[in-house]
Amino acid sequence: TWFDLSGNGNDGTLVNGVGYSTSNQGIMVYDGSNDYINLGQINNFSPEEITIEITSKRKGNGGEEFACEIVRDNSFYFRLDKTSVEFRTWTSVTGDSGNDSYGSFQFDKWYHMVARYDGSVKHVFLDGVKRPEEYFVSGNINSSSNNLIIGGRRNGGLYIMDADIGIVRVYDRALSVDEITHNYNSEKSRYGIT
Repeated sequence: TWFDLSGNGNDGTLVNGVGYSTSNQGIMVYDGSNDYINLGQINNFSPEEITIEITSKRKGNGGEEFACEIVRDNSFYFRLDKTSVEFRTWTSVTGDSGNDSYGSFQFDKWYHMVARYDGSVKHVFLDGVKRPEEYFVSGNINSSSNNLIIGGRRNGGLYIMDADIGIVRVYDRALSVDEITHNYNSEKSRYGIT
């Protein structure tokens, strides 16, 4: 079981052998074949704002498609794929925001990534730095009957990843720049991020 340390009880089921390593004070290890974490349906999750925070490292081949992904189909996803970070939302007003891509990345290197939607603008922060791109969207994040998945899509059947994940946090609000900077600074030495 993957335990939700927030106290909200959104624990996840490890599917098909997601591993654990004591490296970096504890990480989840994905092998790129068929493993993922299923957090089930988080009822009534349709926030006006959202922040998704991931600390991840892509490994050798990047998996089938994406190196790191947290997704709730038809609601949101945030992923590090083979070439960039993508943040996509589905909202009550804008609908599907489409893929918004940011930056390029190396294999076998830890990254701290944050996606933030404040009710009108989507931003991404990489290793504590806000990217210059801004994407304008409006409306609440859609509620969805799909499960919240870490490491794949549609209950892990698609886009299996080959990566290590240290931290995943999902907030039902837009973190401030100061909060994002604080989280980054408190975690970067754990992962050797410079």
